[in-house]
Amino acid sequence: MQAIRADGGSSLADLAAALNARGITAPRGGKWRPAQVRRALQRNPPPLPVELRLSPVSGRDFP
Repeated sequence: MQAIRADGGSSLADLAAALNARGITAPRGGKWRPAQVRRALQRNPPPLPVELRLSPVSGRDFP
């Protein structure tokens, strides 16, 4: 999904449409819908950028 976002897909509907256009099936084998994309992102959030992993207070990396 990160690649789709990098290509300009920003809404849940855009992400669902892009997944369907690429032929990627939803977990149960059907078409993606925005609510399914939301649940997938909630279960597997994208990683934080490196600059957000550093604590501005202590300067240490978060685990």
